[in-house]
Amino acid sequence: GFGLHYGWAVECAIGSHHKIDASYLSPHVNLSSRLEAATKQYGVPVLISGECHLLLPHDVKLLCRLVDRVTVKGSNTPLCLFTYDAPSLLCCHGSVPDELDLSYDSLSMSDFWSACQPETSETFRTTWAKAMVHYLGGVTGQTANWQS
Repeated sequence: GFGLHYGWAVECAIGSHHKIDASYLSPHVNLSSRLEAATKQYGVPVLISGECHLLLPHDVKLLCRLVDRVTVKGSNTPLCLFTYDAPSLLCCHGSVPDELDLSYDSLSMSDFWSACQPETSETFRTTWAKAMVHYLGGVTGQTANWQS
């Protein structure tokens, strides 16, 4: 799986005279690694942190769905986790339709997303969103007992 998070990192050169590798150190890199490991627990190919989700274009946010709200070791602030419902090309027999011009200048994002819809239906996404509201503590969040 993939874990996506946004934040700073320090790049370090590690190695010897014969071989040098780059390493990236920060709590944000560690969180990305934790998200990657958690994809197996949630059964999704991608987990996206709330901070990274905020940076996504609106069209892409529409294809993401909230999976959980967790607190991670070393932080008291709850972290929202999203997954990405990737568009399916099954409706197009595994390829982009011929009538969809993929040249950079002519293709708009809305054209692409309307041609390649996600496998999850609108009914599924609506039902999922309602279930998540109740799972996370009801409409007001009063019953969640989250530490803020």
